[in-house]
Amino acid sequence: MKQLSLLLLLGALLFCGPLHAQDSQTAVQPPEKDTQDTKSEYLDTLYLPELTTVISGDSWMVTEEALPQYSLELPESPTEEEAVVELVKVELPPDVPPAVVELATHKEEKQFFVQGFIEPAWPLALDTRFSVATAEPESFFLDFGYKAIGGYGLEQAEEGFFHNKSFLQVGKSFAPGKLNLKIQGNYKSLDNGLQGHSLLFDDINRRGAGAQVQLELPLGSGFAMAGGLPVDWYNRYAGFSNTVGRAEENGAVAVSILNLAPWLAFNWKSGSWSGGDTKDFPTTHEFSAQLLMDWSYYASLNPEISVSQNRGGFGLSGSWLWNSTLEVMANLGLVYVPSGSGQDSTKFLMPFSLGASWNWAHSETIPWHFLGKLPKIETTGMKFAVEGGLDSRHRNFYQLEEMEPFVNFSPKDLIAYGEESDWFFRACSQFPLFPEEALEPSFFQKMLLDLSLEYRQSAFGNNVLTGNYDVELNGWTGLFPAEIQAQKKLSTEIAVTLAVSNFLFRAGWNSQWLDHPVYEAPQRIFLLGRYDSSVHPWGGILQCELPFKGPDSLPLLQGQVYYKPAENLQLALSLKDILKLFSGRQRVFVEPYMKEAGSVSLSLQFNF
Repeated sequence: MKQLSLLLLLGALLFCGPLHAQDSQTAVQPPEKDTQDTKSEYLDTLYLPELTTVISGDSWMVTEEALPQYSLELPESPTEEEAVVELVKVELPPDVPPAVVELATHKEEKQFFVQGFIEPAWPLALDTRFSVATAEPESFFLDFGYKAIGGYGLEQAEEGFFHNKSFLQVGKSFAPGKLNLKIQGNYKSLDNGLQGHSLLFDDINRRGAGAQVQLELPLGSGFAMAGGLPVDWYNRYAGFSNTVGRAEENGAVAVSILNLAPWLAFNWKSGSWSGGDTKDFPTTHEFSAQLLMDWSYYASLNPEISVSQNRGGFGLSGSWLWNSTLEVMANLGLVYVPSGSGQDSTKFLMPFSLGASWNWAHSETIPWHFLGKLPKIETTGMKFAVEGGLDSRHRNFYQLEEMEPFVNFSPKDLIAYGEESDWFFRACSQFPLFPEEALEPSFFQKMLLDLSLEYRQSAFGNNVLTGNYDVELNGWTGLFPAEIQAQKKLSTEIAVTLAVSNFLFRAGWNSQWLDHPVYEAPQRIFLLGRYDSSVHPWGGILQCELPFKGPDSLPLLQGQVYYKPAENLQLALSLKDILKLFSGRQRVFVEPYMKEAGSVSLSLQFNF
């Protein structure tokens, strides 16, 4: 037993890597743009955190606590099978919808990846996704997805109860010398049936296409620069069911908008390390700063509607990270809209934010002693974060109409009221309810409490652009009118997660206390249970949501069971919105429109 312990100790030392390292070159991350990440609409990816042991300091001596923890205790006289050491099972993120669980793969060992998913469902529905990629640095990727639903409940697709989504993304990276060059393109579409509420149209079609050239160049000594030139085009049109009608209504639905948004950024990142005051917690520092300049040009391509807008942005941000535990962040920017934005025709804005976070999730010991002569508390999984300031951004047209597909947003509204500004404050925390080794049975040690709060208030007349659902929809177009609203939003959430062996349970309460979209429930309780076997190739998920005072108060109940015949294959049987499925009833989006209700599906996922 002692010899085996010494071997484990030696193995941990060999895999720890260098005693200290710092990045001398850091690639600049591109700014968040209006282009939508359509891939996230379809892929429910579960990310597993890495388990790493890092030994810092100028001494090669390590304590037993520095070694990775194991779930299998070795016997005194192990047999050949018993001597296999198994790492503690890392729990998956708790908020998992009843969709296929992402299959594990070791991408660092591969040069070519293929992933696919196909899910036929009843009533008539099909969801497919397919992706091909090669490894860095000169990588290539292609992602394609298509989802079609015909018929809601007992209603038929030919009556307008359908919607279709699709996307295509392709990209190629080049690495000549130190330069990293990326070329990307994307196409996405959304088609919503009008469910017989329009005298002129069958459906509303939305299309988006874009391309971007992006470069990254490390400059040495922690400096780097990057730039990009994204071009996006957005188009909306109606499918005619009656050619006899008012021509002005036909033209009012058509939208065609071009967006050109070049940007340039400079980044600096540096780290330092010292022995610190105690040998248990050596001091490390990491500093980063970024200077960002961008310009956006939005123009309507409709011949009847000539409107455009320029928007310039300048931002400076920085952060300080101490001991991989405390991070302090600050951002200051300047936005200039020459023609003015919002109801107040605001031309200048100075968005800013200040924030800080504590993160002890990576550590096995919380250094309470730096506050004074307090005892150390053994625990894991503690996080705290706060941030506040003024946030200003230009709306993403495609995302806006995807959230509210039955509203007639005009090109003038989309451009003149494209800027949205908020005073905001948010805070969140996560911590165990009990310290480790504090209670019996031991599974209570894996009970986590999550708390979050966010407040937003419209600023400088750049209010929320949304639909006016308090009036009757236009009988010719079947669409609600748009309006600008000043809003105050306060949302809170509390959730408890309990991990017991291969089971995971989560329960919580989400609330929107002030203004909220009429198509969302202001209060909802959610429950989730999941079983993932470490021995058997099968598992399951059961999820329930109880909405209060929303457009549809019937509980949302859904579940899934899956089976893995091979490591890279997975079959799953899913039941979505079970109560609506067996009752044949529709689920209300906002009166008089309905949305997708119950279905039964059988899916296949592969990953090679």
